Amino acid sequence: MLLTKDLSRVPAVKHGRATEAVAIQAWEQATRLHTIVDWRSFCSEVTNEWYRKQAQIGGPDVVVEIDETLITRRKYNRGRLSTQIWPFGGIERVSKRKFLVPLTCDVAENRTKETLLPLITKYILPGTIIYSDAFRSYHDIKNLGYTHCVVNHSKNFVDPEDNNFHTQNIERLWKDVKSWVKRPGIWSKYLYQYLGRYLFPTAHEPSTLLHHFFVQAAKLYPPQSDRSPTASTELSDSSSEIDSDAS
Repeated sequence: MLLTKDLSRVPAVKHGRATEAVAIQAWEQATRLHTIVDWRSFCSEVTNEWYRKQAQIGGPDVVVEIDETLITRRKYNRGRLSTQIWPFGGIERVSKRKFLVPLTCDVAENRTKETLLPLITKYILPGTIIYSDAFRSYHDIKNLGYTHCVVNHSKNFVDPEDNNFHTQNIERLWKDVKSWVKRPGIWSKYLYQYLGRYLFPTAHEPSTLLHHFFVQAAKLYPPQSDRSPTASTELSDSSSEIDSDAS
């Protein structure tokens, strides 16, 4: 815990109460730290709840780029892999609306069409124009009510004959996500919280971000009012007690 080095600046020291001054200062700093930790935890809880209820993106004639990527965390001072995480996601080319989902089963199995296709239908609206690479798990997308455009990355990342054939937006998204998730102190078991804290600010305009945060917080913890069922019950019980006392 950090304390002021020059205790002579603390008024109590000048009156011979150095021990008391240090104790008070330590208590104030601990209280501030506790408040910061509580607020950070509350923010994570709110954004995590929002993240787990991500809205669908896309729609008729809307272009969405999809992809999956590997996020690897290494142990300190060791080259051995400790954790492998494969997020799957999509992003609208124009609006930049997006979704991200961690793939949680075994690495050898979690990128099959049995895993990815249900996620596509869950998070992408029918009629969407989907751009992806040539990964075999995506081959049946065209049978699910989407227009599927394939970018062959073994030849080029942007088709020289048609500049619309690319997945540059989702690649840029992965770059941002990895820079966020791979910070020191990040743990895979908290990945949903990290992704929620990353996605929530990017899903709203800066001028309305605080408003949307408190709206989501109110959904998670609905404020009580005189009209709420709980409040009405409490008022009714209180009235009954008063009537009983009066009688």
